[in-house]
Amino acid sequence: VDIPIYPGDLQNLESLQFTLGWNKTLLEFVALRPGIAGMEHIGQRFLTEGYLTLSWDGAVKPDPKELLTLTLRAKKSLRISEGLHIAPEPTPAEAWHLTAGKMSVALHFKNQDKAALILHPNEPNPFRESTIIRFFLPEAGEAELVFYTSGGQLLKRISGTFAKGENTVNLNRAELAGAGLIFYELRAANGERAVSRMLVKE
Repeated sequence: VDIPIYPGDLQNLESLQFTLGWNKTLLEFVALRPGIAGMEHIGQRFLTEGYLTLSWDGAVKPDPKELLTLTLRAKKSLRISEGLHIAPEPTPAEAWHLTAGKMSVALHFKNQDKAALILHPNEPNPFRESTIIRFFLPEAGEAELVFYTSGGQLLKRISGTFAKGENTVNLNRAELAGAGLIFYELRAANGERAVSRMLVKE
């Protein structure tokens, strides 16, 4: 199946970077076709491991067009949202918007609700005592925030049933073991995911 990846608000996007991963037990890599992002913007070193990286500077802005098209072969019947995700590394997911500044990156699938799941950067960041995490859910339902180190060690899970629209979670420093760079991922019941990162001060 061909999966075109579109950049959203293209004309106001200054730069974009992310790591796109797929579940190798469900999907097999077949081919990669560049779009707005040329092959020089796409890291192919880890294709056999189930992910690619992208770093695009936003210099070329044609009419709406895909960043790239990924061709994958499904090993079983599934929704694409069940097999694709934004990974925290090696290239952290972030975008720079002309008016909104730094933004998080999330996948939105066309066959799902028009409103997309959004994970906002936590505030303040970096922090020493506490921080606030805001996120938007297109529909009310169960969701989970998962916190882990750059090495993949699980630090904390926050699960619950959240309202449609904007939600907030307060996180205290004492709830996390250790300090430094910590990744956090928002997982919605419909399979959508978004990843961001925070810096915890000593």
